Amino acid sequence: MTVSPPQTPQQGSSAGIWSVVNAFVVQNINGQETLTPINADTTVKSGDTLEYQGLFTNNSPERVRSMEVTLSIADGLVLVGGIHPKFPHATIDGSRFIRSPIRANIGGQVQELPLSDYKALRWTLEDIGIGGTSVVKYRAKLK
Repeated sequence: MTVSPPQTPQQGSSAGIWSVVNAFVVQNINGQETLTPINADTTVKSGDTLEYQGLFTNNSPERVRSMEVTLSIADGLVLVGGIHPKFPHATIDGSRFIRSPIRANIGGQVQELPLSDYKALRWTLEDIGIGGTSVVKYRAKLK
């Protein structure tokens, strides 16, 4: 199941799994971090940090042993962290996913590639009970 980050909540259903991806503006108000839901009336600007949360609910009559979910990182966004669960598979080319953090040989040295190079994240969600929900999320900054 692949989901592109929305500007407003996106819902879907596949093989007994109900999914929704919500987007929030991350704000610091009086020293407290708050998440403000994005809707059709929300204005976002360059430099804003957004949090995307994918919720996957098992509506089938059986436990889901394992499933993969992928959240893409839209053009105009740069991944900055807030990844949960940690260490998903990631891609920098949109097709080959490897365990993060992604490392590459640069100038003869193996180095971690910056999160800004990532194009999508993929998690393997395991053991989702009947009616259970798993959540994945990440934060990205608007270019």
